[in-house]
Amino acid sequence: MQNFETVVEQKCEQLLLKAYNFGASDILLVPESVHYRIYFRKYDRLLHAGELPHDLAERMISFYKFLAALDISERRKPHLYN
Repeated sequence: MQNFETVVEQKCEQLLLKAYNFGASDILLVPESVHYRIYFRKYDRLLHAGELPHDLAERMISFYKFLAALDISERRKPHLYN
């Protein structure tokens, strides 16, 4: 049985590959009351790409922040790039 960290890494890689194959310029994970909604940005339009449970989405976000050397403890505001 795989541990949860391995599953999170695999889901992160799958999401990135899905976005890449779709031709998305951005991935947005938007929290809602029941789950996180996934959107891909393509040609300045947001296209719905699925949902994730809260616990998995939050761990995936932390993993992406870790890979990008961002502060994983910051949860109140989004990390934006210019």
